[in-house]
Amino acid sequence: MNHPHVEMSPKRAYFLIVTVAMALFMVNLDTSIINVALPTMASNFHSDPSDVAKIIISYLLALSSTLLVFGRLGDLKGADKLFMVGYSVFTVGSLLCALAPNLNYLIAFRLLQGLGGAILYSNWGPIFMKYLPPQFRAKAFGAITIAAGSGFAVGPPVGGYLVDHLGWRWVFLINIPFGLFALFSCFKLLNKRNIHNKTDARIDIPGALTSIFMLFSLFFLFEVGPKRGWTDPVSLGVIASFVIFFLLFLFREQRCKSPLIKLNLFKNTTLSFSLISRTMVMLILSGLSFIFPFFFETVRGLSPSQVGLVLMIFPLTSFVGGPLAGKLGSKIGKMKTNFLSLVFLFGSGFLIWTFQSTTSWTFIIMSFIVFGFGLALFLAGNIGIVMGNAPRGNEGMVTAINSVFSILGSALGVIFFQLVYSLHLPNKPGLADHLNASVKALTKGYQYAVLIAIAAAGISLLLAFFLKENKQHNVG
Repeated sequence: MNHPHVEMSPKRAYFLIVTVAMALFMVNLDTSIINVALPTMASNFHSDPSDVAKIIISYLLALSSTLLVFGRLGDLKGADKLFMVGYSVFTVGSLLCALAPNLNYLIAFRLLQGLGGAILYSNWGPIFMKYLPPQFRAKAFGAITIAAGSGFAVGPPVGGYLVDHLGWRWVFLINIPFGLFALFSCFKLLNKRNIHNKTDARIDIPGALTSIFMLFSLFFLFEVGPKRGWTDPVSLGVIASFVIFFLLFLFREQRCKSPLIKLNLFKNTTLSFSLISRTMVMLILSGLSFIFPFFFETVRGLSPSQVGLVLMIFPLTSFVGGPLAGKLGSKIGKMKTNFLSLVFLFGSGFLIWTFQSTTSWTFIIMSFIVFGFGLALFLAGNIGIVMGNAPRGNEGMVTAINSVFSILGSALGVIFFQLVYSLHLPNKPGLADHLNASVKALTKGYQYAVLIAIAAAGISLLLAFFLKENKQHNVG
């Protein structure tokens, strides 16, 4: 049976796409816009870098650890209502962050902002599936690709401008007009009632708590592990915490009548393989984003600002390729779009692997364009496959699972690329020694790290052969 949808005119459908895409733009913007403001915040609050880093960590932990809970809550209570709650919480949290009198208050308010972001991130999928006719969904997923990528990309330059000219509090105040506009749009566009089958199911409180502690432990491990070492007592304690809560979560979900995650979802190989591919591609993106500054600054001798301009090629290509990805998905289908995107990513991996100190800029730029276009195609096609395999009434659950896999891939990318790169530097296996390494050693470390990207793309390309079209779920 196809997903039901509310009748909506094309004009209102496009307005809805903009409103929903704005949510992902804002959530991702607040992930990256803060970085350039941290030194100013540290000075303002008379704190050291490790203290102000908690401003970022608190937001990311609140965001990542509650996705599954809010995704399931949206399925049970209606994504419409919860989406507006998410916008409200995020907007209020932004205002409170801007008014924070000290660092502790700011960290607490960032937790609130992260909770709002988690609500938005886990409920946009059901909104699209409910309100948009099939012919609009591929375009909508293309718009989501643009919005999410743009949020990450424009954060640093916008944040730098705001801090220089208006002050650090404006990196939060900038969210207020967007949030108010989005709330107004939601009230106009969403009917705030759940059109799924009525259910008496309630949120699984024990499952919710174990999932929060499980994901909190997992993503906190990605924070402390690389800094303290994986064999440090604190890291080992966090690993033990994750394993315990993971096992408790599985035990609970297998026995609960209304589980937070229906584990039989993963019996759908198309859904499972698409989620794995999502993880692999996000691993590639975050890993390359991590390793490129080291390569271009140390091997090519660029300044940080020049590196920033070079790396803008990714989001710019995605900005151009996003609408094309949506149109292509509508024309040739999401399966073919997904396969084609992975061919681009796999091929561009080899191109990027060949970079040397003498590689021409024309070749580098063309390689980035191929990669960026492949990325835009993949993100639009992959989410179409994932949501197309979401059982009716479980779209929020699947959206949340997809977001968790995305964040997991992003975290693993930095860890793996950093580990491989540092291991191939001379003497000590630490990034602090990269400035003293030879160009040859730096290039070697870079190329070994890029092999991870090629392997991850190859795995995703192989999995693409096993994906099957779901005739019962039309997403365009």
